[in-house]
Formats: sequence, structure tokens, C-alpha cells
Amino acid sequence: MKIVSGLWLIFAFFIVYGTVIPFNFISIKETFLSNINKIEWIGSSFRIPDVMQNVLLFVPFGFLGFFSIKQVRLTRILIVTLLGVTLSLTVETLQLFTIDRTTAVSDLLCNTLGSFLGALIASTLSDSISNAFTLPLVQRRIHTRFFFPFLVSFIIIILGSLHPFDFTLDLGFFVSKLRSLLNNPFDLNPVLKDEMVAFLRFFIFSFLCTLTLWEWNHRYHVAKGVVFSCLLGLFLEACQIVILSRMPGVQDAIVVISGSLCGGLFYEYWPWLFSRNKWAILVIITTWLAAMVQSLSPFRYTIIARGMNWFPFLPYYERTSFIALANFLESALIYYPMGFILQYLLPKKKRPYLFIGLITVGLAFPLELAQGWVAGRYPDITDVIGAVIGAISGAWTCKEGWSAFNRHIGKEPNTNVY
Repeated sequence: MKIVSGLWLIFAFFIVYGTVIPFNFISIKETFLSNINKIEWIGSSFRIPDVMQNVLLFVPFGFLGFFSIKQVRLTRILIVTLLGVTLSLTVETLQLFTIDRTTAVSDLLCNTLGSFLGALIASTLSDSISNAFTLPLVQRRIHTRFFFPFLVSFIIIILGSLHPFDFTLDLGFFVSKLRSLLNNPFDLNPVLKDEMVAFLRFFIFSFLCTLTLWEWNHRYHVAKGVVFSCLLGLFLEACQIVILSRMPGVQDAIVVISGSLCGGLFYEYWPWLFSRNKWAILVIITTWLAAMVQSLSPFRYTIIARGMNWFPFLPYYERTSFIALANFLESALIYYPMGFILQYLLPKKKRPYLFIGLITVGLAFPLELAQGWVAGRYPDITDVIGAVIGAISGAWTCKEGWSAFNRHIGKEPNTNVY
């Protein structure tokens, strides 16, 4: 609970930080009075994309807040919602004292709604998961060694496939995307982007799915694990038709199927092929290669390098806080599996979070500097911070998160059998 409360406070700080950046505060009274006159009311500022962004921005605040407060269920939802109102009112008021920000009543309402929905989702999931865990069939399934890593990998697959969550309900947009896909379904792009990251995600997921089915004594567990991984990946790929910045395609489908096949077939060689240390080195190398391909794409280089931005989230200011969160999450998702796996492979490592954090900085920082030489890329310390948080979060999930999960379902603590 202390970790969740800490994340809640950090996220609240991020909201304040992100909504007043670049901190151009006013120095004369007339500007303040002018900002008051420019306050946007609901009728003048009600735009669907802005509404969705503001609601989604506060959903994590409500979600984390629900688990950070020790009260009865309805009281927790009410308190978190009121705290969301207070936080939103604070940042909207602070924006009156800035030169380049606009205060909007619609933002206050959307932020409040986001806080309420986050707390409501947390309450609903808490009940649903607790009820599901009491079912005898589920109890037999979850009391296995690899179920928790499988569950974590399942969540990462969904987040990675649907990122950055800029959903749309525009029917014309669907038709346009579908027509483009049907007209040129085999438009294979020779320039790699995030294909290696996606390959690794489905490799790990298929591998863990196969191991879990083996523990459940399923016949043909390799075939079933591979098929399930492929079907899930293809389904999520099809869902990208409702995401503004993603496009389903044959190339991505091939990556999904290839990763699933390799993960399912490779499971028989684990853990006897290498020692723990050699596996850890292999995980670090493959993560770095995947991150390198994504970071340095499209591999068009410039003569003069751009310098590193040392001010977190500042380059994203001219766009939106939603895009800032999306890029931050993208970086975190790349390194999250590495943190989880390293913690699993090296459970007796002293100061594991510091160790994994330093490794992540050693991988992410040089790649970020190298982006200064790539056309269309801009080195930014924000992505390095996201990478470190992602890796440490993965390590925490493997250590404290796994233990908390086992305690919740009444299982003996994880023995970390290799």
C-alpha cells in the first residue's frame, strides 16, 4: 500500500507539473485580469479529443487513490473524487497565473469525471478479481508457479498493442483505414520501427503461456500456447483500427505470429540451456537491441547532432499532456519486461532496484543521445526517466507484487524456482 500511495502522490505531482509547464508565470496584474476574461466555459471549449484526454489523464489518479485510502468503499470513491476536484481546481487556478495556459471549466468537469471513473474502475476490479479468485476452478489454475508472470505478460501485451490509447468512434475514419488496408494489404515496410519490441513481447507471452498450460497438465500445450498467443495478437492488431495513431497491417501480423511461434517452441530449452547469469546477459542484450531499433528508426542520419533536452516533458508541451504520457509509457513498456526478468533471474542481488536502474540508464541514455544524429528524432531525458521507471516497476512487480499476489490468493510465497 505504501508503494501505491507513493505512486499516487508522484502522479499528482506529474499532473501539476505537466499542466503548468513551461512555467511562464505572469508578472503584472493586467495579464492576470486578461486571463480571467479568457476563461473558457463549457460551450466554447467542449471538444471531444480534449474531453477524452482530460478524462483519461485523471483516471490513474482515481485508480491509485482508491487503493491508497483506508475507508469503506463508497467513502473512498467520494474522497478520491473530491481530491480530484481539488487537484483539478488547483491546476486550473495556477494556469490563471501563466502566460501561455488557458483555464477551462470543461477541464475541471472532465478531470473530476476521470477521478470518479478511476476510483469506480478500481472498486469494480477489486470486487471482480476477489470473486473470481474464490472459484474452485480458478483457485486450481492460479496456484501454479508461472501464472503470475503469465498474467503480467498478458497485461503488457494489451498495453503495448493498444498504446497510445487515442481511440476514436469516427465511422468515416474506420472506413478510410479499412479501405487503405484492403487496397494495399501487403505493403511491407523495409524500415523497422517497433517490430523487434513486439516480437520480444509475443515471444515472452507465448513462452509463458506454454509453460502455464504445461503446469495445468494440458495436452498439446505447445500448440495451444502458440495458437492462443497468435489469436490474441491478431485480435489486438485488428483493434488498432479504432486507434488514431495505429494502423493494422500484414507486417505486424507476421511479427506477432513469428514471436509466438519462437516463444512456444523455445520453452523446452529453458532453463537448462544457460545459467542464470548468462540468461540475464541475454535479456539485457535483446532488450537493448529492440530499444535500439525503435529509438534509431528510420535510420536517416544528420550531419549536425541535436543536443539533449534536460527538462522533462518540455518538448511535449506544444502538443498535449496526453501525448507526453503516451511517449513516456512507450519507453517504460520497453524496459518493464527486462526489470521483471532480471529480478527473477537474480533474486539474491543486493540493492536490486539500484542495480537494475543503473543497467537501464546504461542502455537507454546512450540510445537517447544517439537520437540527436537521427532525422526526425529528438533526444529527451523524459524517455530515459520512463525507461528507468519501467524497469524498476518490472523488478518491483516480480518481487513485492508477486509476493502480495500470493498472499492475496492464500498461496505460499514465491520460491523463485529456476
